[in-house]
Amino acid sequence: MLRRARFRLLSQGGGPACLEALGSRLALLQQAWYQESAGAMTAEGLAAPAPVQQVFGQEQALHMLDVAPILLTVDSRVWQTALAVMELCGLAQDTILLVVQSNPAMLDVIWLEPRRLASRLLLERCLQLTAGQVYERHAGYVAKTGTERVAVRLLFLQKNNLLPWLVAEKEELLKDWRRQRGFRAARPAPGEPPLISLRDVGKRTDAQFASLPAVQAAGGLPALQAFQAGLATKPDYRALQAEAEAEAAQLMAQLPEELQHAAVNSTCDGAAAAEEDAPGS
Repeated sequence: MLRRARFRLLSQGGGPACLEALGSRLALLQQAWYQESAGAMTAEGLAAPAPVQQVFGQEQALHMLDVAPILLTVDSRVWQTALAVMELCGLAQDTILLVVQSNPAMLDVIWLEPRRLASRLLLERCLQLTAGQVYERHAGYVAKTGTERVAVRLLFLQKNNLLPWLVAEKEELLKDWRRQRGFRAARPAPGEPPLISLRDVGKRTDAQFASLPAVQAAGGLPALQAFQAGLATKPDYRALQAEAEAEAAQLMAQLPEELQHAAVNSTCDGAAAAEEDAPGS
């Protein structure tokens, strides 16, 4: 069962004075942000970066800002909601901090957007993972622009009974298979299993994905394009969208009240952006 997030809300902290506490490097980032975004400042002003320092510590906050300067402009409620959603989905706080420290851009993601949740739900089922494990191991395939491509292709694999070939990473598995049969590990071998990796699903173009042996056997590019063309009317797709919307509502209901209003506005904006990225749009 999902549990109420325990992250302490820190959005009440300081203004420009708090940024000065981050040191000269952050002061330079602050100055650059003023120059680039002065016309887009809100009533929250420059308060957002200060809580980042309070949560992650000064040294790590500076590193995160070097890696993802966009954090300087992210509404504090957005990244607080990101942390809360991951905890609601079962990740321990120390694990969450490690995950976002290695990929700070995760804090600038609307995790309650239903299309992202649809991809997460499918990844859970197809790889037999928990929600927390998806965020910990494969969040990039849920967070990235065009996330619906992941859901569409997983549904395509499901429809064509290709899920047994789906693996998180295939290179080492194929190398082991070749070694066990006396082949050179680095070269394709006859009879090897037509594995499909998450990278194939999430990173390849339609033509590249369709050229995979398992997908070719299911009809290749014409079959994939036909599946995408009628996607909105397919019962499996509609059921997945309804489940994702229910999941979004369930998660939102467990957020602290002060984050719920911001989450509603953010998911509306995220849905509009995802509509533009949808296959066939």
